[in-house]
Amino acid sequence: MQPSIKDLRRAGYKVRVYHERKFDNIQKMDRGISEVLSPKGGKTTVEITTPNKQHTVVAEAQCSMSDNFDHKLGNSIAVGRALQKLKVLENVVVL
Repeated sequence: MQPSIKDLRRAGYKVRVYHERKFDNIQKMDRGISEVLSPKGGKTTVEITTPNKQHTVVAEAQCSMSDNFDHKLGNSIAVGRALQKLKVLENVVVL
């Protein structure tokens, strides 16, 4: 089972999570345009630094424009990808 962000932080890893959302332009009745947060698409980026600060890895999870944005799923995918990169760098099993 993959460790969660909380588990990694407890083990001394520094974990930073960034979420980017898409915006839709909506035509208003008074002929103006308004930007509204879109429920579709987006990106989650996770950056993990080892406790000894020797390695930092970055991984992303891109949400399709046909899917609703999901923080938990994006975190899970991005953390999994970052841990795979970290295992290759350190050549050890993390946690």
